[in-house]
Amino acid sequence: MSGDSGIEPIPVDKRPINSLDLLAIWFGAGISIAEFWAGSLLVPGVSLLTAILVIILGHVIGNALMGLVAIEGYRVGVPTMVLTRRPLGVRGSYLASTLNYLQLIGWTAVMNIVGARAIDTVFTILGYPSNTKLWIVVIGLLNTA
Repeated sequence: MSGDSGIEPIPVDKRPINSLDLLAIWFGAGISIAEFWAGSLLVPGVSLLTAILVIILGHVIGNALMGLVAIEGYRVGVPTMVLTRRPLGVRGSYLASTLNYLQLIGWTAVMNIVGARAIDTVFTILGYPSNTKLWIVVIGLLNTA
């Protein structure tokens, strides 16, 4: 990659995180109750066993693809979105980055809703009035902070 692209490769000895750190980050991000919630909305009526098998299969396929990208990112020392410059060019990489940002915003919204419903359920059981919208805003602000 050329030096005028705005990001230089990071030497191995200067990288702030290691493979174990990456495993912990992606394992934690990839295993969440929101997957079950979102999946039940998209495909109602599926048995629990089928749902678990489909989620595992999806993780294997998705993580295999992400793993291949991670290997290349490690090899050249640049972030994933910078890797898209090679096949798409600098301008084309903006599309990949934009789509990535949109899916991250969408998934954060799903996680905010799941968390808000959980908190609202606890407070409703404790006798407080239900206010899911308030909890969505509170969790969104906490995530932003």
